[in-house]
Amino acid sequence: MKKNIMYATAIIIVATILAIKAERTKPMSDIVLANVEALADNEGAENQYYCYGTGSVRCPYSGKLVAGYIKRYNLK
Repeated sequence: MKKNIMYATAIIIVATILAIKAERTKPMSDIVLANVEALADNEGAENQYYCYGTGSVRCPYSGKLVAGYIKRYNLK
């Protein structure tokens, strides 16, 4: 009985170690890479505002009347 418990414990420990090791070496997925590119897309761009819709607010970048605008975050 003790041997069975020891074998089961050893198998669980080995499986846990292998799972942790596999998780660390997993390459980034296409979705993660696309998100990184999307976040870095507007860095250094002249247009720091995202203007949307049609309305009565003046867009700081284009000067057009829009529904609203969002100032883009930049790491500079």
